Amino acid sequence: MPQVINSLHRLLPRRRWRRLLLGLLLVGFVAVNGLAWVQARASTHFVDAGEPISTTTLTTLPVAKLIQAALLGVPIPRPQNHHTPADHYLPYETRSIALANGEQLEAWLVPHPQPAGIVLLFSGYAGVKEGLLTPAAHMFEWGYSALLVDFRGAGGSSRSDTTIGMREADDVAAAVAYARAQWPDLPVALYGVSMGAAAIIRAAGVLGVQPVAIIAEGSFDRLLSTTRHRFTAVGAPAFPAAELMLFWGGVQTGYNGFANNPVDFAGGITCPTLLLHGERDAWVTAEETEAIAARVRGPAQVLHVPGRGHEMPFVYGAPELWVQTVRPFLDAAMGR
Repeated sequence: MPQVINSLHRLLPRRRWRRLLLGLLLVGFVAVNGLAWVQARASTHFVDAGEPISTTTLTTLPVAKLIQAALLGVPIPRPQNHHTPADHYLPYETRSIALANGEQLEAWLVPHPQPAGIVLLFSGYAGVKEGLLTPAAHMFEWGYSALLVDFRGAGGSSRSDTTIGMREADDVAAAVAYARAQWPDLPVALYGVSMGAAAIIRAAGVLGVQPVAIIAEGSFDRLLSTTRHRFTAVGAPAFPAAELMLFWGGVQTGYNGFANNPVDFAGGITCPTLLLHGERDAWVTAEETEAIAARVRGPAQVLHVPGRGHEMPFVYGAPELWVQTVRPFLDAAMGR
């Protein structure tokens, strides 16, 4: 009997420790997933107002602000346009592209009097069409009309959220259908930066959109890859943070972030494709860009822009190189 009592005394503390350990693990699991939910929500749903925190400056934030960003997410105000083509002395019209579900895309048409074609331009994550005014001005100068499009969630278009390239590919397809209906005799080329480039690649590679050419600046190869790079860039552990962000982001938006892979979509592209990549880009590597190009079934070329990071369009940081590369590529694709 004494031996049994002694055994019970030894077993009870062990059981308590096991329960405590399991409880701590459960609390940690819930806390980590809760933080991932908050971060995913903040990354995919824009706010009406507030002071945004750039992911490129997180490492310089005071500790209090850093804790706030970790607990509450990085707030991103809904992107808005503050400039128009008129600021570049360009003629323009505001167009509305109706979508099947009753939503709409807002676009600016910059009409050339004798266009050799039309280029549709799409911005990056949390961007708007005003950021595409300079490349559009060049294309107008070269003899092309331009249609600058706000994705849903930004500018004058419907909604206040983003799917980081998945639903945006549907917007690209809708804009192309609109352009072909309005100007059936004009060849259509697509130009996009970052998320806009990823959306174009999906539209052409998966949704059956067939432009005469694609110009894609800074597209990620996989959403998981670029998410990992962004955590690494701010000194945070990429695993399992990136995986949790994509999982909960998919739950919230209804799109599988793990399937958002332009490197896979590119296998369906048959038109000439120009990929531009900044040599110092911390979010997209040269190897990832080359991998996309290798999957394109049509003619593909890659330009690695010296000294540039993920600042796009590259026309701002490397204007001469951009013009020397983009213009002849576009002219050849348009049959000039």
